[in-house]
Amino acid sequence: MEDPKKEVSEVQSERGRIISNFAFLEMIISQFIANHYSSITKTKFIEEVLEDEFFSFELKKRLFRKILKNYFKEIENKFPNKEFSRMQTIRNIIAHGVIQANQDDIKNPKKALNVRFRHGGKDYPARELLNEYFDLKVIVQKAIEGLPNIKVRVVF
Repeated sequence: MEDPKKEVSEVQSERGRIISNFAFLEMIISQFIANHYSSITKTKFIEEVLEDEFFSFELKKRLFRKILKNYFKEIENKFPNKEFSRMQTIRNIIAHGVIQANQDDIKNPKKALNVRFRHGGKDYPARELLNEYFDLKVIVQKAIEGLPNIKVRVVF
């Protein structure tokens, strides 16, 4: 049986990894939008527009989809939007949820530990959520790497 404190620590670590991972994904989407619309320097456009606190990820996502629809129809039809949205949902649960585990479970190393995220009045099994995110990441990463004007190998 795994050490319960170690399991909680691993879930916290994976939480940080997902939040960092999604931040990198957001940066790639910003780069894509900047590449498409930029008539000023990309750096200035990214700093003054895309990184503005009121330019939300939801707005970037809408703009990203609009660019695909209007200029890259062949990519739009193949892009895994459902998986992308689910990744965002999981990221939000993980980022804004509270990690919980029963005290009795933590104290008893022989008992299976039920680590979960509590968010929006619901409990989400931590391991299931973490695994689902990383499974979706493989699908979305492949699609992101196929975007035009993305010159860097995406490792998020």
